[in-house]
Amino acid sequence: MKHRFQRLIFLMFMILLGFIFRAPIAFPQNLTKHLLNQTSEALATQVKMRGDPIRGGILFHTSTAGCVKCHSDGQSPSPLGPKLTDIDPLTEDIYLIESVLHPSRAIRKGYETVSVLTTNGQIKNGLLTSQNTTAIVLRELTDLLHPTVIPQSQIDEIEKTPISTMPQGLAESLRNEGEFYDLMRYVSEVVHGGPHRADELRPAPEDLIIQDDSVGLDHAGILQHLGVQDLKAGKRIYLSHCKNCHGVDGNEPTFALARAFGTQPLKNGSDPYSMFMTLTKGSGLMASVQYLSPKERYQVVHYIRETLMKPSNPGYEIVDSSYLAGLPKGTSLGEVAEIKPRDFGPALGSQIGTHVNNALTIKLDAATTASYDLHRMKLVGIWENGFLDLTGTHHYRQRGERMPQIEGTLLPGLDGWQWTYAGSFDEPDGMKPPRGPLGEQFMRYEGYSLYDNDVILRYTIEGRSILESLQKIPSDCGPCIEHTLHIHPGTQPLELSVAKFQKIGSDSGIYEFNGSSPKSLRGPAKDCSAIITEIPPKTKSAVESKRARELDLGTTERTILVQFRTSKTGTLISSAPPTGKWTPNGKTLFLRNDELVFDIGWVGALRGKADVRDGKWHIAAVVVGNDKTQLFVDGKLLATRQEFHRPHVNGHVFKIGSTATDFGGDFEGDIGWVRIYQGIISGKELPALAVGKHPHLKQPFFEWNSAESTEHDQPPETSNRVVARARGDTDGLLWEVHEDGRLLLKIPAGKKNRDVQIAVLSSKNTGEKLLREIKDIGTQRVTNLTTKLAGNARRWPEAIHVRGRQGTDINGYALDTIPIPFSNPWNTWMRTSALDFFPDGRAVVTTHGGDVYIVSGIDNSLSNIQWNRFAAGLFEPFGVKVVDGKIYVTCRDGIKRLHDYNSDGEADFIESFWNDDDVSCVFHGYNFNLQIDDEGNFYLAKAGQHTNHHRPGTIMKVPPQGGESEVVAWGVRTPNGMGRLADGRFTVSDNQGPWMPAGKISAIEPGGFYGNMPINAEQDSWLREKYDGELPEAFDQPFIWMPQELDSSCGGQVWVDDPRFGPLSGRLLHSSFGKGWLYYLSLQDVGDRTQAAIIALPHQWDAGVMRLRVNPADGQLYGTGLSGWQGPAGGKDGCFQRLRYTGKPCRLLDSVAVVDDGIQLDFNFHIDPESTNGVKNWHAEMWDYLWSRKYGSDQFSVLHPGEEGRDEVHIADVLLIDPKTIHLNVPDIRPCDQFLLEFETRDQAGELFFEKAYLTIHAVPDKSENRK
Repeated sequence: MKHRFQRLIFLMFMILLGFIFRAPIAFPQNLTKHLLNQTSEALATQVKMRGDPIRGGILFHTSTAGCVKCHSDGQSPSPLGPKLTDIDPLTEDIYLIESVLHPSRAIRKGYETVSVLTTNGQIKNGLLTSQNTTAIVLRELTDLLHPTVIPQSQIDEIEKTPISTMPQGLAESLRNEGEFYDLMRYVSEVVHGGPHRADELRPAPEDLIIQDDSVGLDHAGILQHLGVQDLKAGKRIYLSHCKNCHGVDGNEPTFALARAFGTQPLKNGSDPYSMFMTLTKGSGLMASVQYLSPKERYQVVHYIRETLMKPSNPGYEIVDSSYLAGLPKGTSLGEVAEIKPRDFGPALGSQIGTHVNNALTIKLDAATTASYDLHRMKLVGIWENGFLDLTGTHHYRQRGERMPQIEGTLLPGLDGWQWTYAGSFDEPDGMKPPRGPLGEQFMRYEGYSLYDNDVILRYTIEGRSILESLQKIPSDCGPCIEHTLHIHPGTQPLELSVAKFQKIGSDSGIYEFNGSSPKSLRGPAKDCSAIITEIPPKTKSAVESKRARELDLGTTERTILVQFRTSKTGTLISSAPPTGKWTPNGKTLFLRNDELVFDIGWVGALRGKADVRDGKWHIAAVVVGNDKTQLFVDGKLLATRQEFHRPHVNGHVFKIGSTATDFGGDFEGDIGWVRIYQGIISGKELPALAVGKHPHLKQPFFEWNSAESTEHDQPPETSNRVVARARGDTDGLLWEVHEDGRLLLKIPAGKKNRDVQIAVLSSKNTGEKLLREIKDIGTQRVTNLTTKLAGNARRWPEAIHVRGRQGTDINGYALDTIPIPFSNPWNTWMRTSALDFFPDGRAVVTTHGGDVYIVSGIDNSLSNIQWNRFAAGLFEPFGVKVVDGKIYVTCRDGIKRLHDYNSDGEADFIESFWNDDDVSCVFHGYNFNLQIDDEGNFYLAKAGQHTNHHRPGTIMKVPPQGGESEVVAWGVRTPNGMGRLADGRFTVSDNQGPWMPAGKISAIEPGGFYGNMPINAEQDSWLREKYDGELPEAFDQPFIWMPQELDSSCGGQVWVDDPRFGPLSGRLLHSSFGKGWLYYLSLQDVGDRTQAAIIALPHQWDAGVMRLRVNPADGQLYGTGLSGWQGPAGGKDGCFQRLRYTGKPCRLLDSVAVVDDGIQLDFNFHIDPESTNGVKNWHAEMWDYLWSRKYGSDQFSVLHPGEEGRDEVHIADVLLIDPKTIHLNVPDIRPCDQFLLEFETRDQAGELFFEKAYLTIHAVPDKSENRK
C-alpha cells in the first residue's frame, strides 16, 4: 500500500508541476544549456566580475521569470519561496547559483513540498507550514495565501516529494547571459547585505510603473482583423515568453500553478478579452506583460485559443457578433501607443515628402502653418488646420521610415512665394545639386533667429541680405499672411513672386487703393493692391463627400480600369483636392510624355513606358493590393511596387479628367469609361473586364461612361483668388501680374535698408470684397527686424530636476545613471543622440527629434541634476561639439552653430554654419557625429546606403569658418560613429551589410576607400571618377573587424587620456549601438599598418550607445544613445550615463600583441603561475570574411580558403615570462580577418579570471619587430 501511494503521489505531483512521468524534464536548449555547461565556480566569478545588481534588481521585480512573485526582497511576505533577506548571509554564491539552475538539487528546509493522502482518498499537495500531534498546516499549491488545516486523524500518509516548486529552466526567461549575471549579483548582494542592501537596490517606483494601455482600444476591431500572420506572430511570442511556465504545447506546464491550456479552465476566463486583461494586469504569480503591445498580447491570445485550446479544451469560448458588441469601445488598434502632440518649438527642420529635401516648417499660430524649402528659399505652402503629419516618422515611431507630410488645407496660390535667380524662376542645369541648395552666387541660407515664438529667416539673394518673418492676421475673408522683410542695400534689383496660379482669369491685375482707375497689369506698390484669380482645371466628372472616400484610389483590394484615347497627355482619374494644388497622399493616374504614371502625392510613383498616344483606344488598369500595387496597360504589366497605397484624405474628391492646378494636367482627349471593381483581379482577367465580360461575382463597384460627362465651370465668387498689398518703404516697388500666373513684386537696387510688409490673402471671395479687405489689414508701422535678432523672453523657462543614481562597482568601474526626463512639459521624445561638455562640466545633449539640452549639476553624487531646453526643432541631430563656448550640432542638412546673445540659456540664432550639398529623403540618410582636429576643422560621416546621396558614403571636412566642405575619404555604409586616436588620426565605425562583411573600425586616411560600393547611378559615376573610370577592386582594411556576436551595430569611439579614469585611461574605447556595450582596444602597429584586439566591458547600458565624451571636469567617461532601428533588447528610448572609476581593484587584460611565434598578453595583475600550466583552458579560432554585395559575410577558413567555417587554432604552449605577461606559442599564427581568443586563468590570490578577445591580424611581425 505504501509503495502504491508513493507512486501515486509522485505521479500526481508531477502532473501538477507539469512533469510527464514517461519522459525526462525537457531543459530549455539555449541560455540554460549554456549556463549548465559551465562550472558553478566559473559562473560565480562571472557574476562577481560582470553582474550589475541595480539592473538585476529591476529584473527581479519585472522579468517574466517572476522572481518577486515567489520570493520577497524582504519588504513583504513571500508566498512561495524564502525571503532573500532571510537566507543565511554566509551562503556562498555558488549555492545561490545552483539553487536557480538546479532548483530540486537542494531544497531549503521549510520549503519542501509534500503530498498528503487523506483518509477519504484525497491528495493535497503543498508546503508544510507546521505540524503537531493534532494537525498539520499546509499551504496548498492551488491557494498559497490561505493555509489549510488538516487534522492528524484525517491523514492516512504524508510523503515528501523530491521536486522543488521552482520550475527548472526559469533562466530561459532572461534575454541573455548578462541578465543572468545581473540577477544573480542582485540576489547575492541582498542575501549578503541584508535588509539595508535590499533597500539600497530596490528599484525606483518609476522603474516599476506599468501604464494601463488597455483603455481606449477597439477590442472588437482588433479581434475581427486577426489573421494568419497574427497567428504566426502569436506563436513566436508564446515560445519566447510563455513556454517556460505553460510548456511548449500548453498541455504540460513546467510550473505547478500554470494552467494547461488544452484541458484546464482558466481562472480569469477563457474568452479573448479576459485573457488579454490577464496578460495586461497580471494574475496571481504571473506578472503583467505590458512590454508587449496590446496588438501583440491579442496575437498571443489568438495563438493560445486557436492552436492550444480550441481542439481539446471544453472551456473554449466562441467569438460571435454579440460577444464583440459587448466589448469595451475604443478607437486604437493597439499597434502603436497613441501619443499626444509634441512641442517642437517655433519651427521644425525636416523633409516634406520626397520632393522637399530640406524644409523649415513654422507654426504661425495654433491652426496655421507655413513651410519653406531652404534649398530655394521659397514657400512649400501655407495651410490651415494642422501642422505636419509625423505619425510614421522618427518623431513617433522608433523605426520611423516615412517622411513628414503636410497636414491640413493648403491656402491656394501662396506656395508661389519665390525669388528669381539670374532673372528666372526656373532652375537651369548646374544651378543647384539635385538634393542640395542653390549656388551661393544665387542664394545662401544663413539660419533663423528667434524672438519669443517669432521666426526670423536670414538669407541672401544674389548678394543682398534679407530678413523675413511671417505672421497671421485674422480677417473677415480668412487668414491673412503678413511677410515682413528687411532688405539690405545692393546693386542687384530683385524680383519676388508673391503668389501663383497655374492659369489666371481676366480680372487678375493691379488696382489703385482709391478704386478710381481701372485695373492694369503693372502698378506702383505704394498706391496699388494686386489680385490674381485662378482658372480651375477642367474636370469631366467629380464625386464628393462620402462617395469620394469609397472611391478613393488608395483603397486596397481594388481594381481600377480606364478606357481612353489621345495623342497628348493629362489626367485620367484622381483622388485629389476639389480645386487648387496637388497635396500629400493624393492619388492620380495620368499620362506624362510616353509614360503611364500612378502617383501618390509626395510618397512616390509607379510608372512604365506606354506607347498609347496614338489616337486609338487603350485601357489602363491599377490593381491595389495590401501587399503590392500593379500598373497595367492593355493587359500588359508595366510596374509593381510593394505596399504602395495610402488612406483617403478628408476633403479629397474623386475626379475624372484632372488632378490639380500644378500636377497631372487636364486630360486632352477622350475618356470612354471608368470602372472600379472590389477585389484583386489578375492580369489574365483584365482583358475580359475590358470588353465588358464580367467573371463570376466581378460586377463593377463603380461605373462611369462618357455620356455622363459634364464640364464644371465655377462662378466667380467661388474661384480661388489671392490679393496682396505692401506697406513701409515702398518707394520704387512695382507690382506686376505675369502671364505665367505669377503675381510679382519688383524691388529696385538701393543704397539703404528697406523695411517692407507684404500682406497676402487667399480666399474664395469676389475680387471686389478682397480688395476692400486687404486695404485696411495689417499694422501701419513696419517693424525693423534687426531689432529682434538678440532674443527676448525665454520660451521654455521650466527646469527639470532629477536625481541621478550611482552604479555598483563592477571590476573597478561603476555605471552611473543620469535620468532622462522622458516625462517633460513639451512631450518631447527623449531619444538622446549626441553629447559634449563645456569646460566647467555642464553637458550638451541632443535628441533625435531635434532638441538640445544643457545638463548641469553633474558632480560625483549626481544628486541634483538639472535639464534645461536650449533649442528645439533641429533636423535630426547626430553629433555635437562645444568650441570656444559655442555649440555646434551635426544635422541631416548640415552643421548648425547655436548663439545665445542675451545669455538667458536659450538659443536666439540657429546659424547655418555649413549647408550640406546632399540632403537625402531616405530615412537612414543621416549625418553622423562631429569631431574636430588641432586646426579647428570639423569632421562628420555621411551614410552611403539607405540613402540617395550621390556619393557612396563620405567623411566630410568643414573648415573653422564654415560655409564649405571637402570630401576626405569615402566608401562608408552606415557610419554611426567616429573617434580620434592619440596620434591625431580619426576613426570611423561601420556596420554589416552589402559590401560590408562585418562591423569594423577604420583609421581615416585622406583619399581612403573603405569598401562601400555604389547603390545608384550617381554614386557609380562619382566613384569611377576617382579611379580612372573603373570601380575599385580593393579597399582600405580596418584595424579591427567585429562579428555580430560581439557588436551588432557599431557606435562611436573616444580616446581617453585622463589619468583620473584609472586603468582604462590611455586607450581607445568603442561603443555599441546594437548591444548597449562598451569595449576597450589594444592597438598594435606592424610596419605601416595598424591592427588591434577588442575586449568587451561588463556594463550593460540602458540603450544603444552612440556617442562617448570625457567630461573635462571629472575625467570620467559619459555616453548617450537611443533605441530604434537597433539597440539592446528592452532598451530605453534614450540614455545618459557615466562610466566612473571607483578606485577599487580592477583586473584587466592590459594589452594584446601579435609576435612572430604567437601572441603576447599583458595583464595589470599578477598571474598565478600554476594556472598557466597546460593549454586546456585556452582556446582560439580564426576566420576570414568575403567582401561582396551580399548582406554581410559568412565566415571562411583561413587555412582552406573558400571553405565556410572557422579554423581551430592550436596553442602549443602557455609561458609566464614575467608575473604579468603570458606568451602563447601559436605555430599557425598568420594574417586573418578575425582571431578569437578565449581563456581562463587565475590571479595570484587564486581568483578565476575569464576573458575573450577578438583580434584582426594584418601582419605577423618578425622577431626584430616584436613588441618588448
